[in-house]
Amino acid sequence: MQWFFEKFRRICVYCIVVVIFSVTAFSMILVANGYQYDFSQREVVQTGLLSVQSSLKVQKIVLDDKVLVADFPFQESLLSGMHTLRLEHSAFYPWKKSFSLQKGFVAAFDHPVFIPKDIFSYLEKIPADETYASYLSQNFLASRDTFKNIPPSLSPNEENELSIRGYELWTHSLGSGADFFVTRFSHPIQRAAWYFDSNHIVVLVDSDLYFLDSDGQNVISWMNIGAKGTFRMDDDSRTILLYDEKNAWSLDLERIMKESL
Repeated sequence: MQWFFEKFRRICVYCIVVVIFSVTAFSMILVANGYQYDFSQREVVQTGLLSVQSSLKVQKIVLDDKVLVADFPFQESLLSGMHTLRLEHSAFYPWKKSFSLQKGFVAAFDHPVFIPKDIFSYLEKIPADETYASYLSQNFLASRDTFKNIPPSLSPNEENELSIRGYELWTHSLGSGADFFVTRFSHPIQRAAWYFDSNHIVVLVDSDLYFLDSDGQNVISWMNIGAKGTFRMDDDSRTILLYDEKNAWSLDLERIMKESL
């Protein structure tokens, strides 16, 4: 009798192991092929894919209010619907994104830009050499026009134009011809320019510089440059140049993020 129960116990353990292995293998195959079990609908459904790449080594990834342990490049299969993503680093403002994901599609964020909290420590003063006066005259003094006279700014990828409409910021798609509302400020917009990746915009409103995503999210007010201050992007659209009629500074966000790895 004892022999029978021992054999029965081994068979039960074996069956449990086989079931666990089968379920795990089946789940892995589903995930690998872009499917997931939806407990709310009680069925297997096709998922979408979240893909994130970052120049900055973030300290915390929060997806739908859940902290994840992951590294970049980061990918996660998700059920269709609305999701929220938050990337955090103690020395930078958090990067946040709300996005809608459809079945079989990929939500890719390949270049989130992080603004350092101690921004003034990263400013580099432009030397006042012999070409300084000419440099300021060509690149800054002419940019003190009112917002009504600022022409549309063409994105570096040459796909969209950026236009200022008083308090509102809009983009115009050169491909489809459609206009897209970005965001609205409480004061008239003085100046706006594309960042080099064509996914971010630098905006000057009432002496405050803002940095935001081209879809209107992640609006960060990060510097007051004074009533007489202005800015422009360097020729490569990577470096932000600042001017207050007496001095000029440059700010390279890409270099800051890479040095913070």
